[in-house]
Amino acid sequence: MSNSGYNWNELLATARTALLEQEVKPSWRKLAKYLGVPRQTLQEGFARNFGIIGNITAIIADIPSEKAILGSVNKSVNNDEIVAEAKSDRIVTLEQLIETCNIDLDVWDIERWEANKWEVGAKDANDNIVVKPLFQIKAWLRKKAFDIKFVSVSISPTRTPAPKYERDPNFHKALIIPDIHFGFSRNLHTGEMTPYHDRRALHIALQIATLSNPDRIIYLGDNLDFAELSLRFTRTPETYWTTQAAIKEAAWWMTQFHFAAPDAEEDYLEGNHEERLLRALSELLPATYKLRSAKGEDLLTVPRMLGLDDLGVRYHDSYPNSEVWLNPNVRCIHGSVARAKPGATALAMIEGAVFTTIFGHVHKTELVSQTIRYGKESRSIYGFCPGTLSRIDGTVPGSDMRSQWQQGIGLVYYNNDYHNILSVSIQNGRAIYSGMEIIGDDLTEQIEAEALTPS
Repeated sequence: MSNSGYNWNELLATARTALLEQEVKPSWRKLAKYLGVPRQTLQEGFARNFGIIGNITAIIADIPSEKAILGSVNKSVNNDEIVAEAKSDRIVTLEQLIETCNIDLDVWDIERWEANKWEVGAKDANDNIVVKPLFQIKAWLRKKAFDIKFVSVSISPTRTPAPKYERDPNFHKALIIPDIHFGFSRNLHTGEMTPYHDRRALHIALQIATLSNPDRIIYLGDNLDFAELSLRFTRTPETYWTTQAAIKEAAWWMTQFHFAAPDAEEDYLEGNHEERLLRALSELLPATYKLRSAKGEDLLTVPRMLGLDDLGVRYHDSYPNSEVWLNPNVRCIHGSVARAKPGATALAMIEGAVFTTIFGHVHKTELVSQTIRYGKESRSIYGFCPGTLSRIDGTVPGSDMRSQWQQGIGLVYYNNDYHNILSVSIQNGRAIYSGMEIIGDDLTEQIEAEALTPS
């Protein structure tokens, strides 16, 4: 028989009675033989269950009084289970155990139970040894599973009145058009012209101009690439005699944007590529630098080349200091700072600043924000670059397929003291604006017929 098969409480009571009545001599070997249990098993069981170790007389050294054998009751609750146990001469039935442990049988089910009885020696009031019965009642219970009844509730929704929207005449909308880089490379064998600007991206921007009907259009600069006039980079024969075509197509597109939003104010910020014109004139043809007509009109300038006065476009020169303010907290510049890591240039624009800066130059879509606090109030400022409308496949001089450039435009909603920026990403000739997919067309045939045909 294994250790777990012995009733140790009953063995202890029998051992005590036998030793007290001298039915067996005080020896572990003789007691084991009397009880019919291997000696080692008996000693280990008494040590483990009762702490009786060593001299066998410890079995009768602390015989409880008659009052002490009234016993104990234990109840252990573990989540959905209860184990209740009583060792007593008074709790002798399952019903008494349930009542004593205060267990609600409407909540708990009895899974199983057991009862044991043994005799134990005890001292009476006169210190005489008496033998009394002791009972063990043990029960295992599990919480009942209740059926959950769902009550169907009928709700009659009421129609919420539609909100009334009224256009605030003090709110305005600005369309932000970043670096376009109108320019071409010419195949020296076939004469075919490859544009630096992306016509599909421009067509998407034009469609959004029509849909959004902005109050202002801001060109952030570098509309013209002027690769043929560069003094910093090596000019290759592929760029020769391409500036005329770039000017014609640039003027054509700017006319289309003017027709798309005929009531919009238009501003054009000079960029570092427009500045190439003045640098080339001052260094290569100094006699022509800022040359004027007899009427006092500047002759070799970007506004005159593109016919900006006829379109009502204001040209802001003096790069890199030119800027346009939409309200006291939002300025637009071309930019002269470029950081390599994504978002780093936009972050540099607002470090230490108290206003939003919208910029071009880096050809990356970047938007970072910062909170300015004054007293109990606060406002957010942003550094924002929409990206570029040039090609991003390495065609533009100075770039390659690994250049981290992105195409896009921006829309700014603003009044005198508040503004919100919407970045519209353009990818592979597609964009999403106001829940609509906008698809661009390169319009090559129309452009060649209307703009690039020699006049």
